[in-house]
Amino acid sequence: MSFRTLALATALIFGTGAASAAVVTNGSFELDPGVVSQGVAGHGRGAVFSELPTPQGRSWGIWTSGVAGWSSDPNGIEFQTKSTLNPDLTPSHGNYYVELDTRRNSRIFQNVNLNPGRYNLSFDYAPRVNSNSSNAIAVTLDGYVDELVSSSYSGGTREWTTFNYGFDVAASGLAELGFSARGSSNSLGGLLDNVSISVVPLPGGLALMLSALAGLGFMRRMRSGAA
Repeated sequence: MSFRTLALATALIFGTGAASAAVVTNGSFELDPGVVSQGVAGHGRGAVFSELPTPQGRSWGIWTSGVAGWSSDPNGIEFQTKSTLNPDLTPSHGNYYVELDTRRNSRIFQNVNLNPGRYNLSFDYAPRVNSNSSNAIAVTLDGYVDELVSSSYSGGTREWTTFNYGFDVAASGLAELGFSARGSSNSLGGLLDNVSISVVPLPGGLALMLSALAGLGFMRRMRSGAA
């Protein structure tokens, strides 16, 4: 094993230990924006976030600002609750999820901080309508993930599917995580919930072996320097 390879392996060990286990902010879309929804008149304007899940409130709204963690293009972020598509779909986690086609195709994104290590990007996806061409969404993470997800449903029942993508980070830095609608721009698109990025720990035996090799490499360099 070369010193360069050994250094990278060591960085992955200690970077994994130092990396955050949940670097996505507001991944389940549960944090109240603190302002009423700003959608256009007659289409998601004026909803109070905390009232969306209640029978007295509206079941959805579109926010173009105020959402913790996430930014969006001018089309905003559409939040929905279990009442929106009742009884076919409830949130996969918490009380809220989002649709990536507000009045037209939209995109949401945020920067995440990644340290060296092995990670897993996970999210839950569900189709809004029974049409692959309308439900497609793209998921991107700068230099690590670039995928297109699409499905329809059968039997009149929408269901959440969990998608997982593993990736390796060699150097610390920020990466933009984004989700965008890629289907028909018709206000009916893919649904998203429970987004997370988690550290994938190395197997215990491998971590110990690489740590030992890193120690041997350090001792060899010290002896060489002394000589």
